[in-house]
Amino acid sequence: MEYVEYLARKVKTSGSSNIKQIKYGSVMAIPFPDNTFNMVVSGDVLEHVKDDDKAVQEFYRVLKQGGICAVTVPAIPSLWDFSDEWAGHLRRYTREGIVTLFEKNGFVVEDVRFWGFPVVLLYHRFVYLPYVRKKISGGVRSDTERPPDAGKHKFLSWALGTIFRVDSCFRWAPYGIGLTLMARKQG
Repeated sequence: MEYVEYLARKVKTSGSSNIKQIKYGSVMAIPFPDNTFNMVVSGDVLEHVKDDDKAVQEFYRVLKQGGICAVTVPAIPSLWDFSDEWAGHLRRYTREGIVTLFEKNGFVVEDVRFWGFPVVLLYHRFVYLPYVRKKISGGVRSDTERPPDAGKHKFLSWALGTIFRVDSCFRWAPYGIGLTLMARKQG
């Protein structure tokens, strides 16, 4: 909610934004009418909701005919570790599972692929997981105490982005820490 308020203030003061409305709501009941958007983007959301089927139905509802839905989700249930619980994940997805979820709700899946192999996976195991372990062992469980946000540090952001690009050489691999899916509303 705080970010929505911040964004609304920023848009209002800039005066040059193409953003027409900013609303706070739930993915389970998106606060917009049917057939509103040409595109819906959901980055690492579905794994947090109890009824991911209902969320995908909402994506479909608010999309115009022919609209695109792009999502990312954590992949491969066997990669489940304590950081999934710490982050509030309810599940990890298989490739087949995410495709089925969208197809049964009327979408035509146009692309689905793994991401985050091998570099992001190694980063997760050897940097992120030790950080989370340290926080948990210190008795800290706070959403405000996450690993450093690379986006706030230009050099760190550039360096990690450059290193993580190595993963693009492995797009063919049927393995990775996450999945991206692009689906279209039939029409």
